[in-house]
Amino acid sequence: MKKLLFSIVLLFVYNTTTAQSLSLSNLWRIVDLNQYVIMEEEADKAFAVNDKLTCVKQSVDLLGLPFGQSYEKTISELEKKEYKREYALEDDIAYKMNGYALGEKCSLFVSGLNDVVYQYYILFDKAYEDFSVLKSDFEKIEGVLNGYFGEPSLRKRDAQNRYLPISSIRSDKGIQFGNIYQTEDGMIFLAAVRHYNFSDETADVKIMIYVIKDDFNQTPSMVFEGVKFSGNRTDFTQQVENKLRWSVAHNTETSDLFFGKYLNLDCVAMVVYTTSELAPALLNVSIKCPESDTNLVFDQIIERLSGQYGTPTSVKGNAYARVWQLTNSKGNVYGLVILEKSNVGFDLSVGDVVNKTMLNSEK
Repeated sequence: MKKLLFSIVLLFVYNTTTAQSLSLSNLWRIVDLNQYVIMEEEADKAFAVNDKLTCVKQSVDLLGLPFGQSYEKTISELEKKEYKREYALEDDIAYKMNGYALGEKCSLFVSGLNDVVYQYYILFDKAYEDFSVLKSDFEKIEGVLNGYFGEPSLRKRDAQNRYLPISSIRSDKGIQFGNIYQTEDGMIFLAAVRHYNFSDETADVKIMIYVIKDDFNQTPSMVFEGVKFSGNRTDFTQQVENKLRWSVAHNTETSDLFFGKYLNLDCVAMVVYTTSELAPALLNVSIKCPESDTNLVFDQIIERLSGQYGTPTSVKGNAYARVWQLTNSKGNVYGLVILEKSNVGFDLSVGDVVNKTMLNSEK
C-alpha cells in the first residue's frame, strides 16, 4: 500500500511537470518521502519479529530525543541541539531535520500522531558499497548503543549469525542486518537499509536507527453508546447488533450499512473500516426527524451525547452543530464526535482518531 501510494504521488508529480517545472526542493521532498517509506517498511519488520525479546531496563530517553510534545515544540528543542529544520514531507507525515547523531552526520525524521511526537528515524548520511566498511561503521554505532542499553534484545544477521553482503540488503527480504533493543518504554532498531535514488537498481546502503516511545502512541479506543471502536469488524458488528439493536442491511469489503433507531427515531448508519486490519474507523448516522421537532430533538441528542463526552463546542455560524473532541490524560486526541443538521434531520459522525488516521493513510 505504501509503495502504491508513493507511485501515485510520483505519477502525479511527473504529470504536473508537463504543465510547470518542478523545483529542486520539491524533488528532494519526493526523494525523502520514498526513503521514509523504505525506513517505515524496515521498521515494520522489527515489529513482526516473533522472538520473545528480553527487555532492557533502560528508557529510550537516554538518546536525548524529546517525546510527547507537538511538532513545533519538538523541532524547537532539537534546533537547540543544533539540528537544522528542513521541511515537512507529504501530508506532514514527518518533518525532516539535519544534524549529528552519535557523532555522525545524519538526517532526522520526526514523526507522530495528532501533533504528538513519539517516533524518530535517524538516517546517517554515509552511503556504502563496500561491505567491510559498512560492517565496521555498523559495529561502531552498535557499540555506542550497547553502552546505553546493554546487549541488544535481538541481533539479526542470517541463519549462521553472520553478516550478509550488501546485495542481500538491497533485495529487501526481511530483517537481515540489524539489532533490536526492547526497552521498558519503547524500542530502538538499528539496521542497514536500502538508500533510495531515482535509479533504484543501483541503490546503495545506509545505516538507520528507528526509535519509538510506546506510551505516547497508546490512546484509548473511541466508544459510542457502549460500542467500542476496537477489535475487528466481526467484534464491532456484534456490539452494534447487541447494544444498539441495529440490523445489518448491506455491506461492502470495507463498510457495513445498518438500519435501526436512535432515541426512538429511525436512523441509517454506515461504518467504515480500515483496509488492512478491518478496524472500525468511522461511524456516520443519519437520524430522521420531522422539521417541527428540530429544536426538541437537537436538545435531546446534545443531552445524550454530553452524558458520554462532556460539554460540546459550538460551531460559529451554525446554530445546529456541535463538536466533541476527546483527549487522553496526555492531551492526545483519540476521538471526535460531530453533530449537525441535515435535510432529513441530523447527521452524527463518530470517529476513532487512530483508526481514522490509518484509513486516511491507506487512501
